[in-house]
This record gives sequence, C-alpha cells and structure tokens, in this order.
Amino acid sequence: MAAPGFTDLPSTQHFAFEFNDMLDATDAKALAQALAATAERDFATMTFWFSGAAPPGPIDTKINVGSGGATPSRM
Repeated sequence: MAAPGFTDLPSTQHFAFEFNDMLDATDAKALAQALAATAERDFATMTFWFSGAAPPGPIDTKINVGSGGATPSRM
C-alpha cells in the first residue's frame, strides 16, 4: 500500500515500487519499469555477495521528487 502522496506501481518479488503524486505519472511509470527490469537480477547479485543474506521484503522503492540519490526509508 502506497504511502500518503504516492501511487503504487507494479511490484517484483522483492521490491514494491511507488511514485510521488507530484511527478508526471507517465515518466514515473517508465522509470519504474526500467528499475523493475533489473531489480531482481541486482537483488540476486547482492544476496550472493552476502552469502544469501537478504533484508525482509519487499523493499519499498519510492520514485520521488528531489536530488541527491537514495536514502534509507524512515517509515
């Protein structure tokens, strides 16, 4: 379920995507599709690096307004 001010997007096995409602929906959906296309492969690579250890999921992935890159969720 999306946080207030966000809209849910299709999820993958380990990632839940949502975008800020202030963004252009078409652009946000395209970005989410691009992220989802590699997310599970990247997840498999990272869990391999850590001997199969994985965070509890799904990993909440927000497409948001702003700059500065990723930050951990504080919710």
